Amino acid sequence: EGTWTPTDASGAGLTFTQMSGSPIYTKVGRLVVCQADIVYPSTSDGSTAKIGGLPFATGEKAGGFTMYMTGSEGALAIRNQAQSSIILITLATNQDSAVTNANLSGDQIQFTFIYQA
Repeated sequence: EGTWTPTDASGAGLTFTQMSGSPIYTKVGRLVVCQADIVYPSTSDGSTAKIGGLPFATGEKAGGFTMYMTGSEGALAIRNQAQSSIILITLATNQDSAVTNANLSGDQIQFTFIYQA
């Protein structure tokens, strides 16, 4: 058990605001559960939204998630890219089309992400 720091992995150099305490993780064997409550900064950057900083490198299997978001319309899904140790955010309602940093500008995202290390 411990804390982790969600970072911008899109290349835009964004800094997230942490809400309601520090992001935490629990690791049991190879199973890792990460929780965070972050706010995206105001931005017009069009890069695909990606969150890095996972506490352990991802294994070969894709992760699962639960997510709650305020500020944008539409359902979002988060998933990891196997072996890249980042979380890629996609629109679940539009054939997994990419979500940009600008789409999330000012939005609060609360999530629990489960993956295999």
